[in-house]
Amino acid sequence: MYSEYVEKSHSWDDNWNDVIRYVLFKDDKLKELMCIPKDCGIMDFVDKYFIEDGSGTDVLTDEAVRIIYYDEPASGNDPHVHHMYKTFLIYVNKDVLRTATEDHLQTRYDLIANRLKYLLLGRRYVQRMRYTLARDTHTLWTKATSYRVARISFAYTTTI
Repeated sequence: MYSEYVEKSHSWDDNWNDVIRYVLFKDDKLKELMCIPKDCGIMDFVDKYFIEDGSGTDVLTDEAVRIIYYDEPASGNDPHVHHMYKTFLIYVNKDVLRTATEDHLQTRYDLIANRLKYLLLGRRYVQRMRYTLARDTHTLWTKATSYRVARISFAYTTTI
């Protein structure tokens, strides 16, 4: 069976970059929750605060909040459709864990996770991508001294 491959002018990776560029980085509320300085440009954003790291082992330095994200495959039977999970690890320094609102019982990682849900699930499509909630926010243990971490995962699908 012969099939032709058609060159894509806009890839799935481009779609995710557009989510970062036009949705996440542009959201002032998310950046405020992440304690990002006002003068932070997009390259500092992805280098220091919102980092792709498949192993999830990027070392924390002095950022109050850091989000590590990675993709992992989900099960599926169609070789032309890739079911994926996009998982976010939200690291928050204990010093700012409960300072985001007047209600000090609220944790900053829960507020950030809720903001991610709003931004990625609030519309049917976000930059040509459609997300569903795969696993809601839950806390994890961490070896990162002085930090607490929570994880949230979204499901999405790509095609060949």
